Parts: sequence; structure tokens; C-alpha cells
Amino acid sequence: MADDLSTATLPQYSVPGPQIVGGTKYQQLLAVIEELGKDIRPTYTGNKICAERLKRSIAHSRILVRECLIEAEKDRQKAAADAARLEMPCSVKLPQRPAFVRSNASDVFVSTYQLDGSGSRVGSIYILSHGLDVARCIPAPAGVFRFEFLDPHMIIAAVTDGSLFTSSTTDPASSASFHVTDNVLLDVSSCSEAKFVSCTDDSGSVHIVDVAQRAVISSWKAHVLPYTNAGCEVWTCAIKGNMLCSGGEDARLKLWDIRCRSDVGCCTRFEAGVTFCSWQDENVAGFDRQLRPTHPLVGRTKTEGTLQERRGRTLLVFIWVQNG
Repeated sequence: MADDLSTATLPQYSVPGPQIVGGTKYQQLLAVIEELGKDIRPTYTGNKICAERLKRSIAHSRILVRECLIEAEKDRQKAAADAARLEMPCSVKLPQRPAFVRSNASDVFVSTYQLDGSGSRVGSIYILSHGLDVARCIPAPAGVFRFEFLDPHMIIAAVTDGSLFTSSTTDPASSASFHVTDNVLLDVSSCSEAKFVSCTDDSGSVHIVDVAQRAVISSWKAHVLPYTNAGCEVWTCAIKGNMLCSGGEDARLKLWDIRCRSDVGCCTRFEAGVTFCSWQDENVAGFDRQLRPTHPLVGRTKTEGTLQERRGRTLLVFIWVQNG
């Protein structure tokens, strides 16, 4: 029996071998069984060639069964190792309420926003490992709703005291802040194509800021509520070259030319405030895992609350919130 598990005796004359398909040992075993089925009936008639084929196929089947068992054990061990990795902490409770999160290849960055007992807004930027261990905490002047990377090692954050806060992610961190507005800043955006950053506040305004000079270049009222004409929260902005998109509580997404502060496009198809927008590549994958180009700006593709629109070769992705 031991010899049969390691070798199969071949006849001295030419015998057609079983047609074994490539693939896993299990697939090969199925092919051998098929060959056995072809040869069993003729064997009863005393066909010597078929008998030799049957003998060899049985030996081959035993070898494949043993190898299948080995592969199954390897799969079991791999599954156990994967399960052990999944047992690592998948959540962490920070001292302050998280507001926004981003990550890179080595770290996870979380901004926080919270009211303390005196009613003051406090916040920080936490740097965590991918295992969600807190590595560092960078205190901010006030609460931080959102932040952006000026470069891989420099963060700029929109702070609720109306200032922009910059901090390096290296140790020791170097931080600075400068005043932009008397209102609460909600979002900040930068891109490699623009030397300025954009930020938005809770009074309906968009600001273009020169970070190097720490100066506000331009500000204008971008979003107002219908009927009252009062400025509302501009929850999100995204700058790309001379173009800027902004979304607000007025349920509108607007496209701006920052050189003249003119509204060059407006989408009013939402039923609630626009809370996030971003410039993305021309091809976008939806929730059905299909990759496709989006339609022109006059058209749209809706995928579970996400709307994607394109003007020329520029793509906007934006999200709105409805019923909380």
C-alpha cells in the first residue's frame, strides 16, 4: 500500500494515459475519477489495456487524495492565521469626538471636535498606527472639522476659531496658525496645481488663502438659504487649478472660477445639504464594482447616495445627506 501511494506501475506496452486537466489537485482528482468511469465497464470483458489504465488511475487517485488532504490542511492553517489577524482591535475610543479621518501607507490621521464644560470648542489631530494604536496627539487651537495634506509631512486644518492650522507630522512637530475669519471654518482644500488653498465657513463664505504669505487673497458669499437669503454652512470645498467646487446647506453644489469669483455651474438636484465633494479621475467605479466614465455635467449617475458628474475631462464626486 505504501508503494502504491508513491509510485504507479506502468505497463510495458503503450497505454493511453488519463486526460488530466491542469489546475488544483482536486480538479485533477475529478479528472482521474472520470477516466476510471470510462474504464470500469470494459474491464469486466477482460480488456487488458483498460485493466492497466484502471490500475494506474487508482494509484494516481490515492496520490491525489493524499495531496488534497495536505492542501486542505494548509488552507485550514491559513484561515486560522487570517482569523487571528482579524482579532486585532478594529476600533479605538479617543478622548475627544472624531470628526474626520484620512490615512496614508503608514499612519491614520484623525481630527477631533468637542465642546468642553465651559462651552469652548476643543480639538486635536491624532496620529495612529494602522493597528489603531495612538502614536501622537497634536493639540489644535480649537475644534478641527476637516484637514488636508499640503505635502506628505505637513497638515493644514480648518479650525472652529476661524483660523487655519498647520502642523508637521514628523517628531517633534512644528505648528502654526493664522486668522482667516471670525466665523467657524468647516473645510479646507489644497492641490498640487494651485499655490493657494480654499476654505469655507458657517456663514456661507468661501475664502482663497495664500498659506506662504498667511494672507486671505479673496472671499465671497457662495451659499445662501432660499427665501431668507441668509448665509448658510458651506460644508465642503475642493480646489483644482483655477476651479473650485463648493457644497452647502442650501442643497447646492457650485462650480467657481476663482480668478473672477464667478459661478460657472450650479447643480440644484439635491434634496438635502451637500456635505462632501472631491475631484477624482475620469473613470469611477460604482458600488456594483463596474468601472465606467461618467456623463457630461448635464447628466448624472446615482450610486447609493453618491452623485458623479463631469464637465469636459474634469470629474466631481459629491455626497449629500438626507434624513440625518
